[in-house]
Amino acid sequence: MSGYVRINRSVLEHWIFKDAWKFRCWIDLISLANYSDQKTDIGGVLMVCKRGETLRSLETLAGRWGCDKSKARRFLKLLESDGMVVLKNETRTTRITICKYDDYQSDNFESETQTKTKRKPDENQTNPNNKDKKDNKEKKVEFQQRIAPFVEKYGREMCNEFYLYWTETTKDNKLRWEKETAFDVSRRISNWHRNEQKFRSEESSVSGDELINNVMAKIGKK
Repeated sequence: MSGYVRINRSVLEHWIFKDAWKFRCWIDLISLANYSDQKTDIGGVLMVCKRGETLRSLETLAGRWGCDKSKARRFLKLLESDGMVVLKNETRTTRITICKYDDYQSDNFESETQTKTKRKPDENQTNPNNKDKKDNKEKKVEFQQRIAPFVEKYGREMCNEFYLYWTETTKDNKLRWEKETAFDVSRRISNWHRNEQKFRSEESSVSGDELINNVMAKIGKK
């Protein structure tokens, strides 16, 4: 499991922080929640687990938390009573929804904008050239959506770096990726990941500045 969760300093005053075991279990639940919608096989039944949700049995959680099922159940009920999670019993599992999940996952890659600009019903009819006049903010949103399917595979941190690099504005007010003759996100991000692994293995023998220069010169060129 890669990436990170964001914890606000206000948690220091929250009741859950006062108990080390409860706090650890809460962080574990946030980490278990899906970053994006996906299908999961639960006992031969294909179920959709949405962003901010996790499908886990009490037995599984009890094993992770080092307690019995009764204690795990009481803890989940305590979270639910405080509006921190929503619980729903499913066949052979429990669907746990983390309330305000985005508060724990926001970063540059995601927060560039979470919603598209809504168009008026007749906008495309009154101005057929709107598609060619998108500003860079809209283009960044679309680029973010193209990267989103790869977050589960490569992790948020790497995808964020990939996003920031390719959405940098050039001198002629275009995004960096627009300067390329062709841009296959799947191939580019795969190459980025491969090169990142390669450079990390060489990091011990290369200075920090030299490593950065190498990355900028080589990543994404193929």
